[in-house]
Amino acid sequence: KAVEIASSTPGVRQVHLEISNGQETTISNYWYDAWLTTKVKSQLTLTSNAPASKTKVRSFAGYVYLMGVMTPQEAKNAIYVA
Repeated sequence: KAVEIASSTPGVRQVHLEISNGQETTISNYWYDAWLTTKVKSQLTLTSNAPASKTKVRSFAGYVYLMGVMTPQEAKNAIYVA
């Protein structure tokens, strides 16, 4: 139902749905994700062709999620940098 609502919202072009088996979050996992997020944000900030100001970076369970509104080329640049 949530995907259906999100997909039908005006302006939404793509919805990604990911379900995973719940991994227990430990303090070391939390700190690793925080470090990973900081590393990617820093790389985006230091790279002139990646849209750091348009990109929200989140990490969970070792996966990095990039979210934002940008051109296809800006998205490719952000993914390359990450």
